[in-house]
Amino acid sequence: MALSWATRGAGATEVTGLSRIAGWIAPPPAVHQSYKNLDGLRLIASVGIVLFHYNIYLSQVFPATGPFTRQFPLFVDLFFVISGIVIAMVYGGRLNTGRRYANFLSLRLARLYPLHFATLMFYVVIGCFVLADAAQVINPERYNFDDLVPNLLLIHAWGFGEGFSFNYVSWSVSAEFFCYLVFPVLLWVIQGSVVWGAVAVALISLFATLVTFASLEAFAQPPEYNATFVLRAVVGFSFGVYTYLHRAVWVRFVSDRAIRVLGNAAFFVMVAVLMSDLPEAVSHVLVALAVFACFVADEKGVALVPAWKGFSGLSELTYSTYMLHTVVATPVVSFIFPHLFGPSPASVVASLIAALFGTYVLSVLTYRFLEDPARKAWRRASDRWILRPVQPVAKVAAE
Repeated sequence: MALSWATRGAGATEVTGLSRIAGWIAPPPAVHQSYKNLDGLRLIASVGIVLFHYNIYLSQVFPATGPFTRQFPLFVDLFFVISGIVIAMVYGGRLNTGRRYANFLSLRLARLYPLHFATLMFYVVIGCFVLADAAQVINPERYNFDDLVPNLLLIHAWGFGEGFSFNYVSWSVSAEFFCYLVFPVLLWVIQGSVVWGAVAVALISLFATLVTFASLEAFAQPPEYNATFVLRAVVGFSFGVYTYLHRAVWVRFVSDRAIRVLGNAAFFVMVAVLMSDLPEAVSHVLVALAVFACFVADEKGVALVPAWKGFSGLSELTYSTYMLHTVVATPVVSFIFPHLFGPSPASVVASLIAALFGTYVLSVLTYRFLEDPARKAWRRASDRWILRPVQPVAKVAAE
């Protein structure tokens, strides 16, 4: 009898432990889901970036797969447009004092910086091994410690870095933070009538283009991947701000049925074009139109394909998936599987499947134990040290 009870107790403990692990890796609940189409679109874009980078490995053994994701990097531009919409929605009209502007920047850093710093330190450790000749990598230029300070300051995509370095996908985080810095100016310029707002976005795009290429002319070896990144961010972000500010116009002139048909069509056409070899200019336009259609559908309460729970329900993992898929691929695809199983096609495929699963698990764990706790702590500190000396203000929902 004693043995039976002991066995049952051990089994109960095991089930409890497994349940706890399952709870840890279950996707976090999506919050603030008034805009399910945009939430789902963000997740789809993040997965698209993952597929692009992982297909680089796959196309080395199956070259036919290469062309299908050639334009998937433009999914990042989708982030910029959505970010412009969300930032205008949450913070437009609230940044009327210096303290509130400082608090806005602090809250955006609370959203972006903890995971950026963690992934940066991961690659810094690898870089130290590379410098000490304790590890061999195929891309030693990524571990350029001259770029460490720009990465720490989130200015490495502003033309201050010397190339892709450390967690190279963080260039978009740097470019987006630039948009946060100039957001009050963009908001002020774009406000007005629908026509003036469109003209303003065009002028902002033209000005950003001129500044970008003028800066490229000033350098003997211009870091085009840096300067043009900020250009892409500013253009997409400005269009997002414009889209939100004039939402009443778009909602009034389109019916539910029309936006359902046109919105789903815009989504599928965007995906098809990104899998084609059409000019990038066409792809940029279709990315912006897909976001525009999803936003209008959300405003009208119409669910499109991206609103499906399998997409929108995982939206809290968008940022972590984007930032961590390279972190997972570095050891799994570049080191572990090649050393254990060799460079065979089957080994590459297996390593990518393992990397996809590892990205999901690590995204959930970092969200639960790093991103969310750090963001909440940072927000409390920001409220205490920046806003409270003036007056209590309503808490603003995070993006």
